[in-house]
Amino acid sequence: MEVHTSSVEIPADGLVDDAIAWRSEVTYSNGVRMSYSSEGNPHPDGIRFIGTEGWIHITGGGTMSASPAEVLKSVIGPGEIHLYASPGHHRNFLDCIKTRQPAAASADVGHNATTTCNLAEISARLGRRVKWHAQGERFVDDDEANRLLSRAMRAPWRV
Repeated sequence: MEVHTSSVEIPADGLVDDAIAWRSEVTYSNGVRMSYSSEGNPHPDGIRFIGTEGWIHITGGGTMSASPAEVLKSVIGPGEIHLYASPGHHRNFLDCIKTRQPAAASADVGHNATTTCNLAEISARLGRRVKWHAQGERFVDDDEANRLLSRAMRAPWRV
């Protein structure tokens, strides 16, 4: 996977030292590209998946748009992959506690989503593109980026 964050704004002082504005592009090993942004330009409040024949954009509220728009009307066949229908993370979590069914966002899904965000932040802090080896969970030939994967713990704490 390759990650590049541009148009990043990280405050020099104040209460936070995290990116408050950014635009990131992720290219997965299978060629799928994903871009996301904190601002209305280019993708307001959401994520956009870009394929060879168009794109699908999903906002944090679940609103979808696409180009071509007809893709949103396509019917998924019984033998095709169906996404988990969820009434929202909080409701889904509570329902799964009651029913013992797996949640829409499992620990693995959460880990992968968070990893992608962390990789975008590391790319922003380094000011350059980074290449990630997902199976080894390390950057490829990039000691500087790998040093940003964790931070020193204060004594007496250790893992």
